[in-house]
Amino acid sequence: MTMPEPLYLKEIPEYIPKVVFNTDEGIFEMRGDVVAASHQCYDATLGWLKTYAEAPNKATTFCFYLGYMSEEGEKLIKDMIGILRTLPDIIIEWQYQEYDLDLKEYGEDLAEDLNFPFKYVRL
Repeated sequence: MTMPEPLYLKEIPEYIPKVVFNTDEGIFEMRGDVVAASHQCYDATLGWLKTYAEAPNKATTFCFYLGYMSEEGEKLIKDMIGILRTLPDIIIEWQYQEYDLDLKEYGEDLAEDLNFPFKYVRL
C-alpha cells in the first residue's frame, strides 16, 4: 500500500489551523485555532489520517500547537486522536507557550478524558 500524498492546509486565523502531514519528511502537525466550521478541513484531515493508518510509518510523532478551539474543533481533535492512538509507536506532542498554562491544562484534561498519554513540550 502506498503512502498518502502530503496534506497541507494553509492557516486561516480564527478559522482553519495550519495542517502539515508529510510521511516522507516525517512531519505531522496542526497549529492554530481549530474552529472546524470548515468541512474541508475536517474531512481532509480525518480522511488523510484514516488512509495513513492503513500503512503508517514505523513511528509517528504528531504535534499539536493549538490556540482557540470551538466545540466542533474539540470534536475534530478527539476524532484525530482516536485514529492516531491506533498507530504503532505513536507520540502525541502537546506544545504550549510557557505563559499559556491553560493550554497545557487543557491538553492534560484531554489526555485524561481519552485515556492516552501526551508528551508536553513547553516552547
